[in-house]
Amino acid sequence: MGIVRKLCRLRLCNYVYTQRRMYSSESRRTTKGLVYCSLSNDVYENLAFEDWAYENWTFEDVSVLLLWRNDPCVVIGRHQNPWMECNISKLKSENIKLARRKSGGGTVYHDTGNLNITFFTPRKLYNRHLNLEFIMRTLKTTWPQLDVNLSPRDDLMLNTNYKISGSAAKLGRNNAYHHCTLLFNADTTVLHDILHANTDGIDSKATESVRSKVKNLSDVEPAITYKSLIEAFSREFYECNPPSHQAKTYEFHPTDTKSYPDVIKIQNEFKQWNWIFGFTPKFAITTKFGELSVCLETKNGIIQNVTISGEEPWLDDLSRNQIIENLKNTRYWHSDLVRALLPLTSSLKTEDSQPLTELIDKICEMARDHR
Repeated sequence: MGIVRKLCRLRLCNYVYTQRRMYSSESRRTTKGLVYCSLSNDVYENLAFEDWAYENWTFEDVSVLLLWRNDPCVVIGRHQNPWMECNISKLKSENIKLARRKSGGGTVYHDTGNLNITFFTPRKLYNRHLNLEFIMRTLKTTWPQLDVNLSPRDDLMLNTNYKISGSAAKLGRNNAYHHCTLLFNADTTVLHDILHANTDGIDSKATESVRSKVKNLSDVEPAITYKSLIEAFSREFYECNPPSHQAKTYEFHPTDTKSYPDVIKIQNEFKQWNWIFGFTPKFAITTKFGELSVCLETKNGIIQNVTISGEEPWLDDLSRNQIIENLKNTRYWHSDLVRALLPLTSSLKTEDSQPLTELIDKICEMARDHR
């Protein structure tokens, strides 16, 4: 058994040495390294800082590794439809934030049991596969018993079947960043609950997430913590990129306006309804009510067209047209739909008008109950 362990250790050392040589060779034009760790757990602050650094720093001579985590939140990709990706009603009731990032890719759940890792490089040195190899190597070097591998889709997998990391990137003219999640002790019950959406009736060209089985690293190795991961990734990064200053993790707060001007302004932009929901690619949503079919077509989160097809004896042309006209140019949001149709509902007081009242309620619920 002792000989077997020594052989396994030797193979691991050879693997680490080879991978470090490859990483350093690929990064030979960014000879120095810096590791930053955010002290904020606010998703909007961290996304804003990431975007600010991408727009304002140059990475020709220094490669930067950014480590950060958030309080419970859901982060959707740039080209996704939030109504298809998560349970928006539950997000609101549980006070869990929803954010849209600038990069593409799918939807992820963050909490303090998830580590986010961002690699900043010049555009010409962007290499997603190499970055994922770096993460995998760090985990294997620090905790040799972990069975971590890279799938054909460039997903980091634990014990072959469980996804532990999601990945996305933004590539500009000069700079690029590649960021990943890493589940080490996340609340997977909340994750599954929040990322469960009912997409019935939605017709959309938005990017859809690929659902996967997930697992926490701490389920296999309880010694893995946020602190130990920060130390491991910082140490390994400096092995490949000699430190620009000291070989340490530089802690900072994104809202330090003297050091990082305009981050708060960018943060406020990330919070806006027009970005989180209004940037949604156009989609149509249809619901049934008796013999009627109601279809709302939206663009930038605004209802552009309404179709009510089918016949019911209690729905005359006047009421049908009023509903259609009142909904046009309205935000696809429950309170906005209620406000738009209020003039109709306030005039419906008799028992004969009950079916029409129920139809209006059904239309309003389309934006709240689609989960």
